[in-house]
Formats: sequence, C-alpha cells, structure tokens
Amino acid sequence: MSAEELNARIERLTAAVEAMPDPQARMLAEQLSLAVIEMHGEGLAALLARLDPAVVREAAADEAIGGLLLLHGLHPVPVEERVLDAIAGDAELIGVADGLATVRLTGGRRAADVERELMAAVPDLAGVEVQQATGVALPMAAP
Repeated sequence: MSAEELNARIERLTAAVEAMPDPQARMLAEQLSLAVIEMHGEGLAALLARLDPAVVREAAADEAIGGLLLLHGLHPVPVEERVLDAIAGDAELIGVADGLATVRLTGGRRAADVERELMAAVPDLAGVEVQQATGVALPMAAP
C-alpha cells in the first residue's frame, strides 16, 4: 500500500471514529490510537539509538521515513538546517523561532512560491515569513 493510500485510509478511519455517536467510544478509540503511536515511537527511538547517526540522517532524507521521524519528534536534522537546504540560493535564513521561519529573498523567486516550497519541504514549520531584500515583509497568498 502506498503512502497516499495509507494516508487516505487513516483519514477515512479518523472520520469514522469522529462520527461515532458514543463519546466514550470516540475517547477510547482516540486513546488507543495515541497509545499505539507512543509505543511505536518508543520502539523507533530504541532502534535509532542502535544505528549509526550518519545512516539515520541519510534515511531521514526519504520522505516517508522523514515524516515518520517528524511524527515522533526524532528527526535527526535540525529544522534550521532543513530550511537552509530547502531555500538553497533563493533566500537567506534570518531565523527560526516558535516554528516560524523568517527568510529574506535573494533571487528572483516569488514570496508565495518560496513559502509553499518551504512548507512542503519542512512540514513541521508552523509558518514562513518571507521578506524582501529591504527587510519588508511580503504578504503571503493563502495555500
């Protein structure tokens, strides 16, 4: 099953749980899901601790593996470094604070394009502020 198919299945099951008329059943289903996720995270952390950090870092570049590591707070590459990799040459990183990346455009790219690409490449960001070279913040188009 592909990642897209699994995501669609999870969305369908989540909707089915949310539609349950019994609030106790919904709560139990949600708690069960969270417990399973926590158990998998603990196992994944134990596995990663036994692997060479370079191997983990290389594996994290895979979209599916990187997403799984992000889900469990185990991604080996700091968010600032992932932002720098994503903007390579299009902008300079001003900083990342509270999940918000602030970048300054250096090339001819549109602010909305840089924001969209950054959010896709670094999905754990809460947002992106793109500034012109003069330091003036540019308004972002809605995704």
